[in-house]
Amino acid sequence: GNFRELFADPLFLTSMWNTVFFTAFSVPVGMLVALALALLLNRKMKARPLFWLSTVWKMLLKPSQIVYFTWRMAV
Repeated sequence: GNFRELFADPLFLTSMWNTVFFTAFSVPVGMLVALALALLLNRKMKARPLFWLSTVWKMLLKPSQIVYFTWRMAV
């Protein structure tokens, strides 16, 4: 039936392999980066406010900036 044709299709198998490969490497790397940032923010350091402004705050603002510029270009 349909599943036999699906699993016989080389394009489907390639896309499944790419998905597994991407997930297997991007999720652990993302988790390690998030853990490293959390550990850095948890430490007591003099430059903590500067670190917060230069990294975390910018990441929090990025989605709203993207929405703003997308709507600005669309109108």
